Amino acid sequence: MHFSRWITTFFITIAVCAALFCGFNVATDPFGVFGDPFFKWYDYNMTQNPRVAKIPYIDEHHDEYDAYVIGCSKTGGLPMDKLNEIYDANFYSMLMYGGDMYDIRKTAEYILNNYEAKHIVINLGLEEAIEYNTETDGMKGNLHCKVDGSNALLFYGKYLFANPSYGYQKIVSRFQDGYVQNAGDVFMAENGTYDKSRRDAEHISDTASYLSVNQEAFYDLSGIGQQPLTNADQCVADIAAIKALCEAKGATFTLIFDPVYDAELATYDVDDLKQYWADVAEVTDYWNFSGYTVLSGDVRYFYDNFHYRTAVGDLILDTVKNGEGHSPFGEELGCYITKANADEAIAQLLTPKSTDPAAYTTTVPILMYHSVSDNINSVTVSPERFEEQLVALKAAGYETVSFEDLIRYVEHGTPLPAKPIVITFDDGYRDNYTEAYPILQKHGMKATIAVIGSSVGKDTYGDTDIAILPHFSYDEAKEMAESGVIEIATHGYDVHQWKDYEEGECRYSAAARFENESEEDYIAFFRNDYRTALGEIETALGYHVTTYAYPNGDLNELTEILLMEMGNQVSLGGGYAHNEVLIGLPQSLRAMHRYSINQDYSAEQLIRLLEGE
Repeated sequence: MHFSRWITTFFITIAVCAALFCGFNVATDPFGVFGDPFFKWYDYNMTQNPRVAKIPYIDEHHDEYDAYVIGCSKTGGLPMDKLNEIYDANFYSMLMYGGDMYDIRKTAEYILNNYEAKHIVINLGLEEAIEYNTETDGMKGNLHCKVDGSNALLFYGKYLFANPSYGYQKIVSRFQDGYVQNAGDVFMAENGTYDKSRRDAEHISDTASYLSVNQEAFYDLSGIGQQPLTNADQCVADIAAIKALCEAKGATFTLIFDPVYDAELATYDVDDLKQYWADVAEVTDYWNFSGYTVLSGDVRYFYDNFHYRTAVGDLILDTVKNGEGHSPFGEELGCYITKANADEAIAQLLTPKSTDPAAYTTTVPILMYHSVSDNINSVTVSPERFEEQLVALKAAGYETVSFEDLIRYVEHGTPLPAKPIVITFDDGYRDNYTEAYPILQKHGMKATIAVIGSSVGKDTYGDTDIAILPHFSYDEAKEMAESGVIEIATHGYDVHQWKDYEEGECRYSAAARFENESEEDYIAFFRNDYRTALGEIETALGYHVTTYAYPNGDLNELTEILLMEMGNQVSLGGGYAHNEVLIGLPQSLRAMHRYSINQDYSAEQLIRLLEGE
């Protein structure tokens, strides 16, 4: 009797432990296979295994989408909003890292057989033709049983009895999660694509600086050798199968080969690629951006050796939308291949380019002034010295441009002068209107003034009667803006605070986060300050403000992301350096460097500074 009770207790204990073990995995659900009942953190689940986690998410939300783009990790470079615009649809990205053509075909079949899909876009790199139906990780690299038809009991059982460390890490990550994307929060569940906000907000200028920050991402590929496309025939067959199913289901079919960095392209055999792409053309017409182009050899257009930037995705989708001949580079970034043009188009794609970066890059120094006055201090320049500096700039061949000019260069390739320079003023002092503006007009030059919103038209601090240097009014700002000489930017609304003048906590003249301020409160403050500043300027002047000058140049990753989300196109930081601005790369207009100029710079010294002497 005693032994039987012991056995019973033993098995009950085992059952309870198993139930707790499985219950923990169901409750935490780090792969999203059980619907993530408590966390509802789909971004995390997709980060662990997008092939698996996206299926239950789409099963629940498929009525919100009518189009799907399917491909491996390179697919993350295609912006969903641009696809939606082209097709007048609501796209969902079924991108999967490490996915091969088998995964793509099975996913396409699942979508077309279970959801209403008006459009299917298949997005391919070149690696899909190397391996087929491989599974590198049974937990993170496999398809959902609903997709590949594998045994459901074994599939769910695997995740039910998974190592609890997966669930534990999800709990830890949840407490560590913040606004800025992190390693545990790579996807955006609402559209299925990568969250590239951190990389898209980073400062990009010269190649050497970019590589120094991202040296691990661009490791040497020469040791790989030639990668044979051993599964090219299977890829062609799967493309044909997907196209046929789309036709049967009444969905459009589009095939796009992604942009590829030259270093990766060099690892493939040219003859293999020619045959592969020619065989694809026998099955369907398609867009091919995987060859040598004007930008494929410049690392700044790529996140790493294998993934192009979303800015490049914007460019290629513009080509898909408008057809060939609309590239801001003046050269095609790819081509539409048919059976009729395949030989010629493929040969062109596989011809290496020796493009000079000067064809799509302009070096732009930015000068930062504050006050133009005879009351000299550390941030003041006299009217005479200011005019002397302008005369010297013109004599040295510099021509002033606005940030609107730089934006047009980046977005459309609109030419800039041979030696462009931007003159900026911070704060919006009235002497910018009374002194600097007439001098600029006299010499046919222009400048950008970043105004402090709360100080516009005032000569006292805030709501006090404490005297400050007078600031010009919106009427005066409008006069300058309408002249074409002055572009108005924002310097924030109320972040230029002075501790001695404030009764409570103040921002010490910068937009930085307080030491004990919560991230949520700081985000709310920064958004409100920026939107208030923009709202007043745009109401008064009637045009869109593109540029934000950080107070004290004090920027950070979070504020850059917030600014981009709010539509800001140009941000100005600090640092004594020129800026390299690139066609097609809006990131080159972020966190731009400026030279702070005052009375100490003679005309000769200023030119020596700009010429690197």
